[in-house]
Amino acid sequence: MEWTDPLKSLQADFIKRLQSGTENLLHCGLLGVHSDIKTISSSNSELQKLREYCWEMVRKFRKYKDINPQQVFTNHAKGKLGEIVTKECLGELVRQVDYEILPSGDGKIDLTLSSDGNIGIQVKTRYSNTYKVEWSISLEEIQKNRAIVCVLILGEQKIFDEFKSEYHPVMAGFLPTDLIQKQIRESSLNWEDNNGNKVVKIKIDNLLYGGGLRSYLEKLSSQSLDEITLAHLRSEQWEILHTFNECNVRCIDFHPNGKIFASGGTSHNISIWDLNTRKLLSWHTRYYYDNKTGDVNSLKFSCDGKFVVSTGFVSGASHLRDLETKGIQVLNWETGEVISSIRSAPDFAIHPSNNNIVAFGAVINQAYKIGFYNFRTKEFFSTLEGQQEYVESITFSLNSEILVSGSENGQVRIWDLTKWDWTDSNVSSISHSEHLKAVNTVAISPDNQILASGSDDNTVVLFNLKTKRTTHKLTGHSDSVISICFSPDSLILASGSADDTIKLWHVKTGELLHTLKGNPHRKWQEGCLSVCFSPDGQILAAGFGGEGGEIILWQRT
Repeated sequence: MEWTDPLKSLQADFIKRLQSGTENLLHCGLLGVHSDIKTISSSNSELQKLREYCWEMVRKFRKYKDINPQQVFTNHAKGKLGEIVTKECLGELVRQVDYEILPSGDGKIDLTLSSDGNIGIQVKTRYSNTYKVEWSISLEEIQKNRAIVCVLILGEQKIFDEFKSEYHPVMAGFLPTDLIQKQIRESSLNWEDNNGNKVVKIKIDNLLYGGGLRSYLEKLSSQSLDEITLAHLRSEQWEILHTFNECNVRCIDFHPNGKIFASGGTSHNISIWDLNTRKLLSWHTRYYYDNKTGDVNSLKFSCDGKFVVSTGFVSGASHLRDLETKGIQVLNWETGEVISSIRSAPDFAIHPSNNNIVAFGAVINQAYKIGFYNFRTKEFFSTLEGQQEYVESITFSLNSEILVSGSENGQVRIWDLTKWDWTDSNVSSISHSEHLKAVNTVAISPDNQILASGSDDNTVVLFNLKTKRTTHKLTGHSDSVISICFSPDSLILASGSADDTIKLWHVKTGELLHTLKGNPHRKWQEGCLSVCFSPDGQILAAGFGGEGGEIILWQRT
């Protein structure tokens, strides 16, 4: 028997009592004790705060637009009344209703556990003269909260009467958000469009009995935040949002605004795509020297979003190490103007604090080095020595304090830039050799804590930059790991492989959360060559190689 079965049975009894009249509902005036129906009277100090809050909202909205004051008052009053009722039932288990005036609302989280502010509870309140009512729950509310509580105010009126001496809201029930997600996956609940926003509509018989809310939240309170987070990540699903047909996609990156993304590959073009319309905005042919076109092997938007920086090699190049066949190009993607172009190695990194500086692997006087180039001044201005092999991959930490390079011999070198003055070529560095073959891709988590590397040995290594120890060696891919990317919250690492799959890993535990697959019907497969999270972490883009290559967007649900 599932833990929810008794609460479903109690909910069915509750609905029968509600149908027969509110006098048959359980009523208890004790704070922190469940009650099917609550009496909120004018003697309740929270009610006076509610009225003051609602009129403040009316004054605030009047400044910006022509509004109906009564409707604004009603919308905020019923929402806050639902929060008061929930607080009355849960007592000190949850934090007090926050009446601070926030310019952008409450962030879709109404209450949190007193013991853990990361556990959110969203309260949804509806007016209705019948129990046959629906509550609309948005994707954002599901993602930000652990439970949705539904409150019903019985009555004909559409406008909140602020002069009533008492109100009698009904605790209609609750649903854990991971249960909502499960029901969506099983199609017992379905997404609907509400003015361009995705919502699910929940009826009273979909809910669990409100008397079980306290015990459910107490169970969450006893769990560690890591346990809760991992359980939430496990319950998430990634659904295909859209597929773009694009020849042999080798690289993808999102613009910092999250509204567009760029791709490149063997088409010899850099393509700019609109995420909302899913249409091609523009494309730019990638030239190298002597007007020769070539493949785009890697690309990134500059941190300010003004430029696309890319590298690759001329088609038919006899040796990929030959710098005469490769080059970094800086493109103003809006005008199509090429700002700068140099010959360099197959990967590069843009300095997070200075958009004008790129780092790349270089071979100078037959020695392997890291080179630095300022594309505004168009000059090479520094190098780092100590690289023992050809650089296949390179990245900066978001705080600019660390540079990491991955080599053909499987070595990952970590350079400490905290005291570097851009002139000394001998900078302190450490390395690890956890990989047996070439390191194709490196990435540092946005919180600057974890270094990830992917290799031709089919593995991903996670390395703690503070303790300087390997935390996990991730196995599961059956072919080379070509691309990796951290989610913006640093909780998930995506790895794309030549085995044509993407794996999503929990960074802290190394647990495999999900495996996503490309299209098995392509003409010939080179696998997943690029993965990238959107800036809000809700979309994962992947580029697949092959004559019938494609870009697939997955959305988090």
